[in-house]
Amino acid sequence: MKRAAMLLSVVVAVVCPDWAGGQFASAPPERGKVDRHDVLPKHDAPKNPKAASPAPTPLAKARDVAVRGVVEWDRLPRMDFGKSLPSDMLVFILLKGKPAAEAISYGHIQLKAVIDASGKRLSLARNRGVRDATTEYVRISRSEHDLSPHPKGGVRVPLHFDYNATKAKKLSVVEGTLKLRTGGTTRVIVLDKLASRADKPVEDAALKAAGLTARLAIKPYDPGGWRIGTTVALSVEGDYDAIVDTEVVNARGNSLWFGGGRFLANRRASFEVIVKGDLPDDARLRVTLRLNAGEVEIPFRLTDLAIPPVPVEPDF
Repeated sequence: MKRAAMLLSVVVAVVCPDWAGGQFASAPPERGKVDRHDVLPKHDAPKNPKAASPAPTPLAKARDVAVRGVVEWDRLPRMDFGKSLPSDMLVFILLKGKPAAEAISYGHIQLKAVIDASGKRLSLARNRGVRDATTEYVRISRSEHDLSPHPKGGVRVPLHFDYNATKAKKLSVVEGTLKLRTGGTTRVIVLDKLASRADKPVEDAALKAAGLTARLAIKPYDPGGWRIGTTVALSVEGDYDAIVDTEVVNARGNSLWFGGGRFLANRRASFEVIVKGDLPDDARLRVTLRLNAGEVEIPFRLTDLAIPPVPVEPDF
């Protein structure tokens, strides 16, 4: 029971989980402690966002991506109506290279064969997220504030299998294809005078070019009835994969991050940033977008993947 309580406390402590990607945003720091984001390099807000946008990346090629695989057991407990469930077996497809480093989403996974050492064919477990990675794209978080499963310069694509899918100690072959949305043009927009924009649509050419409609909200952050900060929330409808990151900064471009996260649904999302205390008059919302991302199909054939021992189930 103690172990279960510890695991669940980790999940509850996170401010805003990104359930679609299995990623979690950072919780506000405890009083008297220095949050790790306080020591990150500060970013200067571009004076001319259009001038700061680089040229589009040429269309990526599959040969530019290195592929390898690894099998792990899911570290997060699964619950169904209060009942604990065994952890999934995860086959991670690890992608490295420029197209992977610049990818904003992955998906359309098509498996030709997953065969264990005994010759048994395995099938994927039912979809675990908001989006189904076999038929659509799943957003990749690149925020420096997220505890992202994706390594810097790459992508980590999970394939979920039920815990009892195999009793073998090895997967002989995992073969198929997946797609990345990558490249395109990076645009940074900076919204100032946030208080005057609250509860109003955000009019911006770059957001419109990305096929997004947006609205800004500013509300107190008061967990448990204690006001400790202010939440700046950008709610969007459309292809929100184009939003790479959101950040609240001051007039000098220094981050005011205290916490935050993402709430994702099929075609709607809320990108939220928590600022400590009241929102300063010079606060700006900086939004990084990727426009006109291309699509590249990545074939993979992984062999002889060792399956680690099944973890001991916690005593719930």
